[in-house]
Amino acid sequence: MWIQDLDLILKQEPVIATFPVSALRETPDSVEQFYSAHAKTHLSLGDTAQHVETIFRWVGGQNSGAFIGAVVGNYGEGKTSFLLHVWEESRARNIFAIPPFEWVQFGATVDAVASWVDYVLSKTHPTLGRKALHLYEAFRDKSLGQLGREIAERTGQDLDTVREMLAAAEKAGTSFSMEVTPTKLLDYCAEVTEVLKEAGYAGLLVLLDEPEIAAKKLGREKVAHLLFELADELHRRDGDYGAFVSLPQNFLADAQRRFASLPPRLQACKCFPRLRDVCGPAFARDLWHRYIDRFELGEEGLKVVSAAALQAIGQVGSSERTDISYGPRTVVSAFNRMVFCYRNSGKT
Repeated sequence: MWIQDLDLILKQEPVIATFPVSALRETPDSVEQFYSAHAKTHLSLGDTAQHVETIFRWVGGQNSGAFIGAVVGNYGEGKTSFLLHVWEESRARNIFAIPPFEWVQFGATVDAVASWVDYVLSKTHPTLGRKALHLYEAFRDKSLGQLGREIAERTGQDLDTVREMLAAAEKAGTSFSMEVTPTKLLDYCAEVTEVLKEAGYAGLLVLLDEPEIAAKKLGREKVAHLLFELADELHRRDGDYGAFVSLPQNFLADAQRRFASLPPRLQACKCFPRLRDVCGPAFARDLWHRYIDRFELGEEGLKVVSAAALQAIGQVGSSERTDISYGPRTVVSAFNRMVFCYRNSGKT
């Protein structure tokens, strides 16, 4: 590969936007195209590759039990990039992974799973796609029935009247937020996993991103409690399915003060990478040499930047220096500039 090809890759937008659940439902092809483009540029460093293997040993059925894990990092350290790497790798491992999505209501996690399963199976296994869709419709009917009972009790209206009103409103396009607990979500995932196995997949993995977005609406304590319930429930279950969560460092620290047992639950499957352990002063050097190897830059790759400059980029972009940089995001920005300068001047 020529240096100009690397230049095109490095010039991708460094901030990876996480799609909302509505995008997985309404424009899944665009989500897949956008995420795939970013996943191609991820280079696994340090022990993150071992964590990826751990995920697939659990979800793929080699280890007994359902899976829970989390990746922790500060802004710019590559949490979403790591989730996309796991999503991309799942294809080669025959694992059905739901791509990263941001959520505001926990009930939206069921919508995300159902939407992506429908998108993929409708193209590859239409009969099983319809079977999975019926599971989702049954789940919604049950949830709407519960909502109807709650409204009837609260307002004193006849239950049948309330149900008719809800059905008419939904038919007219009104979307109701389902009150979903982690237990209900996992019950649904267990059923869907069996359908996915019929389609030839080894298991199901849900990639939960952006809990801080949910916390803005629900509150940090509520979100932390939901994650604790999810992790605790998965820790006690058997099945070839699970969840892998992205956690900002400050969110985890705050959640730990409220729920001291949350981190141990998230670490139950021994898959809890902290990106700051990977993104130290040597990160820039290691990443650049991986680029040289991956894109076959050869001797030209060594001419782009001096060893001293590469060391300096690593020191500035280290996760230890959050006062002056955004970690890996800063390193890649520096790489953009040095490749641009080399292409235009031919100088190191």
